[in-house]
Amino acid sequence: GLLAGSSFGHLATLPAGARPSKRLIFNVNNHANSARVDVETNGRISWVTGGKSHNWISVSGIRFATKGQKALPLKSGWRAYGGGWATPKYSKDAAGVVTVEGLIKGGSWGTFAQLPAGSRPTKRLIFSLNNHAKSARVDVQTNGIISWHAGGRDHTWMSLSGITFATQDQQTLPLENGWRAYGSSYGTPTYSKDATGMVTVEGLIKSGRHGNLARLPEGSRPKKRLIFNLNNHQFSTRIDVQTNGIISWLAGGKAHSWLSISGINFNVNSC
Repeated sequence: GLLAGSSFGHLATLPAGARPSKRLIFNVNNHANSARVDVETNGRISWVTGGKSHNWISVSGIRFATKGQKALPLKSGWRAYGGGWATPKYSKDAAGVVTVEGLIKGGSWGTFAQLPAGSRPTKRLIFSLNNHAKSARVDVQTNGIISWHAGGRDHTWMSLSGITFATQDQQTLPLENGWRAYGSSYGTPTYSKDATGMVTVEGLIKSGRHGNLARLPEGSRPKKRLIFNLNNHQFSTRIDVQTNGIISWLAGGKAHSWLSISGINFNVNSC
């Protein structure tokens, strides 16, 4: 959803039963900019830094597990941030959707972690994750490797919250305006919808005209317009998903002739 107001700080509070076990950090959208928004164990959702223009902030793209989590194997000297921050974990639900979350620190920039077999994507994916006031490009490969490639790398830490992808029942996403699949290890853009109505979109597209990118079919569209913060290498970009299924670029990065659409997830049953 989209929140309007001018007093940035405490944005909303999740009810009991829908709160994380430790504090999480997400990268969300503020038009041409990204913003750091934290979700705490008391349910408090708060803006911390980054974009705060236009008197609005999008909270679409915040997704985390409340059960069934397992420790994420870290690499290259990275370790859990500790304290009140969430230990790096992953989960895979009954529909095969994998969610990664947590805060890591102190390693060598490059490879962060490796998801185990059975919880890996079917193609290489690119996500926009948070590094305090900056966004960062983080890839997840078919061998499970999670790695930094561009963007923010300050403060000796990186949030892995915001990585969500499907592992089964994926359908080819209809593209528009000359956009086509990037191909190679990045495969074909797809979408999936599980039994609860949760839609997950992922993939990399290239060489089209900035504006409309793709169109989700009927039955896999949101009930309201949503704004996501997605990746364009070292830049973040605003991507909207409308009630008619149109996925479109609105602002932010549009370099390199490609856009990642990984990180779009919403429930078609939402009010």
